[in-house]
Amino acid sequence: MKDTAVEINIASKAGSKERAEEILESYTYIINENESSIDVDTSFKNLLNDVNLSVDLVIYIPSNIKEINVSSNVGDINISGISGNLRVNSNVGNVMIDKSEASYNIKVDVGNINLKDGTATGDSKLNANTGEIDIYFHDISGSSSITAETGVGNIKMHLSDASGDSGYRAVINEFMKDERVETKNDQHTSITLTTRVGEIDFK
Repeated sequence: MKDTAVEINIASKAGSKERAEEILESYTYIINENESSIDVDTSFKNLLNDVNLSVDLVIYIPSNIKEINVSSNVGDINISGISGNLRVNSNVGNVMIDKSEASYNIKVDVGNINLKDGTATGDSKLNANTGEIDIYFHDISGSSSITAETGVGNIKMHLSDASGDSGYRAVINEFMKDERVETKNDQHTSITLTTRVGEIDFK
């Protein structure tokens, strides 16, 4: 069984070298792992306005892990090739997930959410307070519901033609437009897309 690996790239710019190093030293991450689940918690103890930070967090997770929880207060998160239940909570930073088969529960305060080349299962909730949500699924036949909402930002959701007979009922509430409903086949998957300020591209 492969171990979980966390790859972190951090750049810090401040008024002095000492100040930049102080911020880097305040970065911590904790991994709690058992046979089927993992919690990854990353953070800076103190976030101050006089520092420019760039953080890129890449997580490699073995296939036996089915419950994945990731928390981060600053930094981009990249996850690939997982299956199971994924929960991500990020204050500032983009979340990129690809080539995965999961139920997704992702919340970002400031940043974009990008799901590509994936499969949705169970119930999924995606929320960006300020940021874009971009979704491309190969298959949603195993998904009961998919909900995506932005406070300020656009939503793009495209379903692959390869998804075959995956049926859905999509309720679309786009900023400054009347609610619309789109359906396909047996309407098995309930889809809800909402933008408070932003546009929605669904197809």
